[in-house]
Amino acid sequence: MDSMADINSPWVDPEVLSMPDNHPGLSDKDYVRRRRMFFYSAREHRLRKLPSPHFVYLDEETDLWQSVFKRLDDLHARHAARVYLDGRDALRIERRRIPNLGELDRTLQASTGVRLVPAEGLLHGKTYFELWADRVMPCTQFLRHASQPEYTPEPDAIHDIIGHVPPLMDDAYVQLIEVVGQMARQVDAERLEHLVRFYWFTIEFGLIEERGETRVLGAGILSSIGELEHAISNDVEIRPFELNNVLATGFDNTHLQSVLYKAGSLDEIIAAAEALRNRWKLA
Repeated sequence: MDSMADINSPWVDPEVLSMPDNHPGLSDKDYVRRRRMFFYSAREHRLRKLPSPHFVYLDEETDLWQSVFKRLDDLHARHAARVYLDGRDALRIERRRIPNLGELDRTLQASTGVRLVPAEGLLHGKTYFELWADRVMPCTQFLRHASQPEYTPEPDAIHDIIGHVPPLMDDAYVQLIEVVGQMARQVDAERLEHLVRFYWFTIEFGLIEERGETRVLGAGILSSIGELEHAISNDVEIRPFELNNVLATGFDNTHLQSVLYKAGSLDEIIAAAEALRNRWKLA
């Protein structure tokens, strides 16, 4: 159902690289070899709590980043939420090069206390959210396959660094992920599934209203040319943000989203997260 792994399965993160059957790079031996290097490096650094590894990216990886960034940049200028644009500018995430996690981490820690840790790929939802409780954001460092620059079946550096990292410069946004993480530490599998839905329709695919216009907040939209163009088209149903409806709505991460929710502001989403914590009587 969702992109956070099987949340009702045992809490185990993959120990070996396993790429989805539909991954466009699966038959590219050079890509798989490099993907494997990123996987084991990130896993070692994350589990041993080592500083993020520094990578020298290949020319073809930089070319891919620049190509996707250019197309996204034009869309962001017109449709991204202010909290996202301000964060991206403050972090100096730009088209010409792929930033390493260490440099972003230093700026974030000095500003909002958020730390970045390398992620080997898609982590189990429990692992992912519980890191948030400590203001830690897992980030991948590998890039999607160049044959399909608009698509990735797993989170990559474009999704994480371009999509997730910029709003972490905002204290209110960090408060939101912290609350979600604190709840994840305390809930059972059924409630975790509802928490994933809340996350999906806010942090990953959320919309908010700014000065009477619909703006994109969610990282899954902001890091995808296809999702961004789709979100601003007439082909998606935009519903007003209401907590009970969000928790009751499933989703399919393998297709463009057919339903999105729009909140009146980031503050409204934060208030909803607090309301959910109070409803579940969590600390």
